[in-house]
Amino acid sequence: MGRSRTGQGEVSDTSILIYEIFQARFRGDLALGAFASASLPGYRRAGVVWAARTPCLPRPYHAYISCSVSLRFCLDRIAVAFLKMNRLLTIGLSTLAALVVMAATSSHASAFTPHLPVSTALTTVPSSVSWPGSRDFEFRVEMTAGPVGAHFIFTVPAPSWGFSGVYGSPFSYGQPSLDGPGELEPSLSIVADPVPWACWRGAFAGGQNWYEVTLDPGTSTTVVVPSRLEGAPLEGMKTITDFRMENGDDPVLVDADVEVGGTPGILIKTRIAGHDTKLPASIAAGRPFVLRGLTRPALANRRINLRAMPHSAAAGGKPYRIATVKTDAKGHFKTKRLKIRFAPEPGGQAIWSFSSRLASPGRFANQSSCGPAMFLGSGS
Repeated sequence: MGRSRTGQGEVSDTSILIYEIFQARFRGDLALGAFASASLPGYRRAGVVWAARTPCLPRPYHAYISCSVSLRFCLDRIAVAFLKMNRLLTIGLSTLAALVVMAATSSHASAFTPHLPVSTALTTVPSSVSWPGSRDFEFRVEMTAGPVGAHFIFTVPAPSWGFSGVYGSPFSYGQPSLDGPGELEPSLSIVADPVPWACWRGAFAGGQNWYEVTLDPGTSTTVVVPSRLEGAPLEGMKTITDFRMENGDDPVLVDADVEVGGTPGILIKTRIAGHDTKLPASIAAGRPFVLRGLTRPALANRRINLRAMPHSAAAGGKPYRIATVKTDAKGHFKTKRLKIRFAPEPGGQAIWSFSSRLASPGRFANQSSCGPAMFLGSGS
């Protein structure tokens, strides 16, 4: 746990303050709570617990945040992370409401004052990775502290694929370490529990970690971040990763572009015709629907298998191939009118999602693409 030099006295590890902050409606009950606590002399810890319970979820969706540095620093990072990770669930306003209350009730926490290194340089070792044979590499950030030393917090955010509606990250990151003198300790951790129908490509990107580094004056060291390519490369994907050093409202970014090669992947984008692509469609039991989509890059005259998968007890079924389609000259496809083979339980609401895969991948990696989700039943 990293230290926040707040100058506060000893506080019992059982002194946890819990604030009931916000309640709203989002397909059921939405509750947001926040807490601030101090567990050891000289240490600060803060967090937010968020949960949404809906009639169609078998368990609550929740996120947990722990923090061991200045509360004000944590509040800034929490606001950014929640707005980024949970935009599909539209909880931005409730999150900000919680943060305002937390800030008002935690004036005793001092601000974290960073002292950044005077020089930094980021490289990747090796400089290129390949799917699927050579996936592992390291981010190595060489740095030198100035005459007053260095004391700062950093994070390596998981990059997105760079395509609308495609979640997850091409890379995963392990626990950083120092190759050289200095201290490196965990500082802030954010973990979100995905909704039952969640689907992502490559690595799960619902969490983010921050770390605290302390270096003596004039010290040189290297932060090493073990990394791995988690999916076949896609044409036009993002391959730049940032090493972000927090500096108040003006963070310092050092980035590196990883060369990615090997067997390419194919992106198949699917939607339920006539419904919003950002949220699950709501369809009454027994009502037909149509799936439309395209491939990227455009593949003409290729067969695609579409699979339906249940995500709730009310679905009462099992995964199965719901259709096979053939793309046109532009890589587009459209199914005939479809119905889910399994009827939901009487009065219940089933959750189903769809995925797609080339029937014959050929020169492409044999990986599936995430598709849309839908609520099916009398309550839809």
